[in-house]
Amino acid sequence: DAYRPHRNLQHRVVIDGWWKLIAPSPLMKAERPQLFNLKNDPHERNDLAESRPELVADLLRKLNAWWDPKAEERIGSADERR
Repeated sequence: DAYRPHRNLQHRVVIDGWWKLIAPSPLMKAERPQLFNLKNDPHERNDLAESRPELVADLLRKLNAWWDPKAEERIGSADERR
């Protein structure tokens, strides 16, 4: 849907320094975030999300500050009612 891309979004990604977070869309509740240290693990084979929950939370905050699909869904639902 070109007017509601958040409905087709499966993952969002944020990179901060050597850290890369792959976050499933909040609309896809079954998956969990993955965290990688790109300096030590450039092929993204060692998921560190469970051992670094505070970093996952911080990167998710940054990602949601940039774009939050849940907010898009609320806005889209309000627009559709008009």
